[in-house]
Amino acid sequence: MIPNIHLITPNTKGMIEPVEAMMDLDPAVGTREEDIYYIGNSFGNYLTALGIKYLRRLSSGKHGGIHYILPIYLDRPLPLISSTPPYQTYYARNKKDVLVNSVRHTMEGLVLHYLVYWLKEENYLKKLTLDPDKRKTRFDVSRNVRYGGRRSIFSSHINTEKVVIPLPEHEISFAHYEYYCSLADVNKAKENINDFYEPDYQQISIKKNNARQLFRVAEEIGDFWEEYLTQRPNRFWNITLKEKKKLFSS
Repeated sequence: MIPNIHLITPNTKGMIEPVEAMMDLDPAVGTREEDIYYIGNSFGNYLTALGIKYLRRLSSGKHGGIHYILPIYLDRPLPLISSTPPYQTYYARNKKDVLVNSVRHTMEGLVLHYLVYWLKEENYLKKLTLDPDKRKTRFDVSRNVRYGGRRSIFSSHINTEKVVIPLPEHEISFAHYEYYCSLADVNKAKENINDFYEPDYQQISIKKNNARQLFRVAEEIGDFWEEYLTQRPNRFWNITLKEKKKLFSS
């Protein structure tokens, strides 16, 4: 059974600005990418409004910040795309095909909503990271692996990232949505929860403090760093050390 999720009056406490959204996963109605909403760091409030408990994880990197952690277990590998055209531009330009990437993130969002609807026990909501990209309406769903950090459940990562969602001919079909939801087995997620790893919060805290002391803003508040230096680079480097410390500790 595919759940219908309606979020008409979300809990807006702490949000940058109020959000009103309605998500309907009924195949008869359909869902578009623009139907999936979040604003800035407000995704935690969005999960709270759905009644979902979650754990948060601080991540470093260019787009570092808070990741919202959820579990999933796949009992078989996802199929790789076999068609050639998307990879002609991918390999030639060393970039992901824009269309392929958009489809992948949209599908991740749909499967995510399936998961948060069914997984409501706090002790299970801790092994996978949902990473909302603050610049776009899209989601990344990844998992901890023994070697190689975190990997998207929709990518192979053998040599380079290969998109693994089967490309619809024209638009996303709920047949694909049902297929991926069928792989996201809630019971197996609970049974196999120890196959995943919880973050080392002590190391994360140490890394966070060191980065602030060294002004390595790009690793700790990546989006702010990129925006600040792009828009006002001269102002940043001209302010005093005391002002910099105050800026990064806020």
